[in-house]
This record gives sequence, C-alpha cells and structure tokens, in this order.
Amino acid sequence: MFLVSSCVEFRSHFQILLKVGAGIGGLSAAFCLGRAGHNITVLEKAPRLEEVGAGVQVGPNMSRLLIRWGLGPQLDQYGVKPRSFSLCQCKEVAFSPLGETFEQVHGAPYYHIHRGDLLNMLYTIAKPFMNLLLSEEVMDLHQTPYSRPAVIMKSGQRFAGDLIIGADGVHSIIKKNFGKPSEIKPTGDAAYRVTIPTSYLVKDPDLIGLVENPQYLCWMGPEKHIVGYCIRAREEYNLVMIHPAVESTDKSNDVERMRSLYKGWDTRQVVGKLQALATSRTLIRSVLNASTPLDSWVHDQGHIVLLGDACHPMLPYRAQGSAMAVEDAAALGEIFSDFNEWKRIPDLLYAFQNLRLPRVLWTCEASWHNRRVFHLPDGEEQEARDRTMRAEMLGQTISSNGSSDEGCENVIYYTQNLLGNPKLNHEQFGYDAELEARTWKQGMKISAMINAS
Repeated sequence: MFLVSSCVEFRSHFQILLKVGAGIGGLSAAFCLGRAGHNITVLEKAPRLEEVGAGVQVGPNMSRLLIRWGLGPQLDQYGVKPRSFSLCQCKEVAFSPLGETFEQVHGAPYYHIHRGDLLNMLYTIAKPFMNLLLSEEVMDLHQTPYSRPAVIMKSGQRFAGDLIIGADGVHSIIKKNFGKPSEIKPTGDAAYRVTIPTSYLVKDPDLIGLVENPQYLCWMGPEKHIVGYCIRAREEYNLVMIHPAVESTDKSNDVERMRSLYKGWDTRQVVGKLQALATSRTLIRSVLNASTPLDSWVHDQGHIVLLGDACHPMLPYRAQGSAMAVEDAAALGEIFSDFNEWKRIPDLLYAFQNLRLPRVLWTCEASWHNRRVFHLPDGEEQEARDRTMRAEMLGQTISSNGSSDEGCENVIYYTQNLLGNPKLNHEQFGYDAELEARTWKQGMKISAMINAS
C-alpha cells in the first residue's frame, strides 16, 4: 500500500500517500498520521486484505503503543502472555521470567499473537482515518524538485501527495527510486513455520504443559534453532524452525525433511511430538534474506520517505521486526502531529530518520548476535555459552570465556541470553517511540523560542 497527502504552504493537514502492503507498519502509520489530522490515502496491490502469516511477538516497546491506541482489550482477547522465556539444548539451559514480572519492570506486557489478528486490530483503528484503495499496483515514482511527488499505477493513473511513504516491504518499489537500493542477500537460513491446534496438544501429557503454562520456548542447536509459543488465546501453537537453506522448489518432502533435521533434539520428545502434528498442508517454508539497513530513508526530493522493512529489514532472531515498524509509525505520527508548514516536510523527515536509525541498527545487531549464539556447533564454545547463560539466569554478568565483563561498552557482544540481561531489556523494551519523538519536538520548540528572543 501507499499513503498520500496534500497541502499548500500552510494548512491544518497534509495529503499523505502511503504504500503499506497491508502490513503492520503501514496500517500503524495510517492510524498515527490520520489521527493527527492529515488526509490519508492507502494504495494496496492485493484485491482484499487477507489473514496471512503466523505468530508475532509483541514486546513491551510495541504493546505500550498498541495499548495507548486503544487495543489493550483486543490484545488480551486474542494474544497470549508468556510466563517465561526458556532456552533449551536437549534440556533447559537458561530461564528468564516474563509475564507479570516483565510487565512490572517495563510498564507493558509481552504478548504472542497471530499476525492476522494483529492486522485486523490495526485495520479497525486505521479505517476511520484512511481511504483504502485495493487492487492498486504502484509501478513507479514521479518527482521533480519543486512539485508534489506522485506514484504511477499499473493502470496509468497517478496519485500525488505532499508526502509519500513507502512502507511496502523489503522489495519496496519506492526504495528502487532512491538510487542506492540495499542489496538483498541470503542469510543461509530458511524457516519452516506451522500453527497447530492446541486441541491436539492437550491430549498428550508431554505437550499439555505448553498450553496450561504458556512459555516462549527456544531450542538451540548446531546451525539451527526452534521457537515455539501459544497464540490465539491458547487455541493454536506457533512453531518456527530455522535451519540451513537448501536450494529446492520441491516441497513434497518438506515434512519428512523437517522432522529429520531435528531428530533427537530433546529428551522429552516435545519437539518430535509437535512436528508429528505438522502436515504438508499446514507447513510453510521460506528462505530468510537480509540486507543492510539503508543509511538514508529520505529521498533527495524531500517529500518521500521509507518505513519498516522497506528501509531496515529485520531478521527474526530478535523478534523485533514488527515492533520496529510500529515504532517508526508512532514516531512519524508524533513528529507530524503539530507541524503544518509544507516547506518543513524535508526537515521533519530527516528528524524522523535521525531519531530512528541508531535504534534500528542496534536492534539489527542484536538479531544477528542471537543467530550466532543460537546456532553454535557442539563443543567448547557451546558449553561456555551454556555456562554463561546459567550465570546470567542468576543475575551474574559473566562472559562466555568465564571473565567478568562489567566494563564492556557493548553489552550485546558478551551477553548470551539477551532476554536475561536487565540493561539490554531496558534499552529494548523500556523504549517509548512516541515519548522520544515528543521530547525531540519539545527541544525544537525551546530552540525556536531561544532563537526568537
């Protein structure tokens, strides 16, 4: 989807065009900018908005925004609050409390939710503020230095606006017009994803605990790992299995290959029993690609900006991709909530970029760190990792080589269980994107008053 808006030199609102691709970041941006008073037009390639995907992790940095936007009851209805995070390799290696403890520390809950439910929630709050046009495929972008930018549709029609936001994902059409698109490269990993009705789990004494005591589980192993948790008010179990990618378009043997990859991974046979419930109809395989976050999200023309995966694709190892897109939307909406001078749009977009870029780079680094930690081969380094994780579980900050790292500047480098580190948790989950943007605005107003005096 795209989003467009219009204005003259001074106006109470801008005309914003947003290409969101029916995604989490795009719908969030439509809501945040629409409630700020701007006219929002959303262009979506698909003929209808469909429920797609599987589980999404909603950390406190994301849930506090959704709750503030009025979605708290829906999160409680459709989401699941995991009580703990458990890292396993055959048996439990480390444990970190989530649930009420995490909520008290960070001021908002940690949820697991189905992507389709989250999209429906966001669509509900964005709908009053946007004009949604379906079956509208954007083919190109037209811009000149002194006129409003426009998108050119497959039909030949043009939509112009004061601001165009490309929230159209990793293969963004808008990004291609920036001159230096980031190169998309394979990570070497692929993912099997499956959702399983928990009605099957409760019949098995080895699996019923996954439903009765919902946890965020992560099984680690050489070159691969598995994540599992409940979604949809514990009616479904979401299983994500990361493994080395194989060049093949044949999916006929995916189920058998998936099961063989993780054979013997845990002594209780939980993984094997969960995988036995997967079928070729429900199993989804996808390759995980990556690209370096762009160092510039604002087009030289000054009235075009990227958001979410279009400018900073986030791998799933830190489970923060959706949160970063929602934070982008929240910050952009706050920055544009009081300003109505057309010529200031470029300055506001660069302020947005400067506010967000360091945070997404830091989060991206944490994601890559988790990949390395989770996928260590069996041996000395893996054993040192496990010892460090157990120490961190007890509140100790010990590096994987056994020494103290209290003075280390970059905590990510020595932390083995990121969710078990209070400092990193505060930086990741205590963050409030709207508050940060509001603080920036207040600083700008104070500067303007000083300059005027």
